[in-house]
Amino acid sequence: MLTITRYSSLGSLSYTTFLQREGFPEVEVPVVVINVQNFTNDLEKNNKELTIPIEQALKEVSIMESFQSTTTPVGSFIIANVSPEFSSDDALKIIKDEISEQVTLPETSKIDYQTFRAGSIDGTHDLLFSITNDSKSIVEMQNDAQIVASELASLNEVREANVIEQITKEVDSSGNEFFYQSQFQRVGLKNSDGSIEFKNAVNIGVVKRNQNVGTIELSEAVRGKVNDLVEDGVLSGYEINYGGDFAEPLKSQISSLEQNALSGLIAVIIISFIFISWRSSLITGLFIPVVMASTFMALFVMGYSLNIISLFALILVLGLLVDDVIIVVEAIAKKREEGLERKEAIKEAIKDIGPADISGTITTILVFMPMLFISGILGDFIVLIPVTVIMTLIFSLLIALSLFPMLSSWVLPKGDVSQKKFGKVLNFSSRFINKLGVYVSKYTNWYLNSKIKTTVVAILGIVLVGVGMNFAGRLDFNIFPKAKDSDSIFVNITYLPGTDIEKAKSIATDVENIILNNLDQSNIEYLTYYIADDTQANSS
Repeated sequence: MLTITRYSSLGSLSYTTFLQREGFPEVEVPVVVINVQNFTNDLEKNNKELTIPIEQALKEVSIMESFQSTTTPVGSFIIANVSPEFSSDDALKIIKDEISEQVTLPETSKIDYQTFRAGSIDGTHDLLFSITNDSKSIVEMQNDAQIVASELASLNEVREANVIEQITKEVDSSGNEFFYQSQFQRVGLKNSDGSIEFKNAVNIGVVKRNQNVGTIELSEAVRGKVNDLVEDGVLSGYEINYGGDFAEPLKSQISSLEQNALSGLIAVIIISFIFISWRSSLITGLFIPVVMASTFMALFVMGYSLNIISLFALILVLGLLVDDVIIVVEAIAKKREEGLERKEAIKEAIKDIGPADISGTITTILVFMPMLFISGILGDFIVLIPVTVIMTLIFSLLIALSLFPMLSSWVLPKGDVSQKKFGKVLNFSSRFINKLGVYVSKYTNWYLNSKIKTTVVAILGIVLVGVGMNFAGRLDFNIFPKAKDSDSIFVNITYLPGTDIEKAKSIATDVENIILNNLDQSNIEYLTYYIADDTQANSS
């Protein structure tokens, strides 16, 4: 019992303290984006001085699989697809070093590199928020945002904080300085009367220091620092909108999954009570938390986080892991009913059902094993499902065959309690299941005693399997199903090449009006832009 208590305590600490909380697991996209700005207004010149030299350098990169380039009068844009065996940071360093060594860019050009992570807000940042102040210009807000970003970068949880600049100072081919607006950001905030008003804003993006920093931990650190800056007067008069923060919806999702897991646990206990015995339900109710605790400890030791995928996998395996303990408990109960003492009942029960229990668990593990070898982004995303399921099944088998037999022998009485008045009442359902099993066995013997009947049953089974496979072939295939319900709507605007910033603003404003006219504004919490430049805009 002491061992079980220790397991539960360590598991609880792993779940509540050690394991990092994430929305979705960290997945790196094997893509590096190279963006070179050179305001020459000369397409051929940029193609010759920027695009072609960079393409030649990329051809020499060993990890390169393919790339696509686009040349414009204001620069060059290249998407490089690299080998998924390399992390995005390593790929970025290799490509950056190769271009630095092989390519000499014009002095008037500016080159930026970007990698994408599937679990991030905009492909780069783990948290994105906006600041807005009606009394200040975009340049003034941008300068204040730089101060905020510098303060956020000093946090232990933050690797870097970036201001998404809208207005930048550039130098043309003649050496003349000019200001160029490459992006625009707006945020729709709710007024006191419930209506939505759009305002100019500046976005600040934050990248967590490493994978050991959880989404919720990062959010709490950033929000705390921003609140300090508001109190210190740095952000006096500003409205802060955390439109790109996964922490709040993550808390809600984890809470929902926890409730589902608890509901599943209660359902398993009730089913065990009704159809097996009340003693089995007590043991099952203790067994499941112990196995879960062991899984949480293993996830922490292996460096995984607690996220939507791992919690889903735990709910998925909830109905599988109880099989081990039910088999062991029922076997020991049978031996105790036959009059065997505790130790002898355990030995005989494990001897009888041990090989079958081990074989059944291994078979189930083998079903999930192929999912470990799915490659690419999808494989990185769902690998936590087989890992969690397999670990849980292994712990379930080991604990059911080691820790719980002795506990079961103490809880289960010696002799047949079903004949006692109290036992007849509590074991009514289990006795009904036993009688049902007798009738099923009689039916099986009925058709097995005749070759004709056996053949008919076999053919019928094959026909039913064939019908099922036929319907399976008609099912539509989607890697991820469409959401039936969501608290967010994303609208993506892609502009035609050559669309200037003013025209882009005008189109975005029209889209804003369409959204406000077709949705009940009282149900809208906020609207914010994640990306907005002269090529595309993305708002929610």
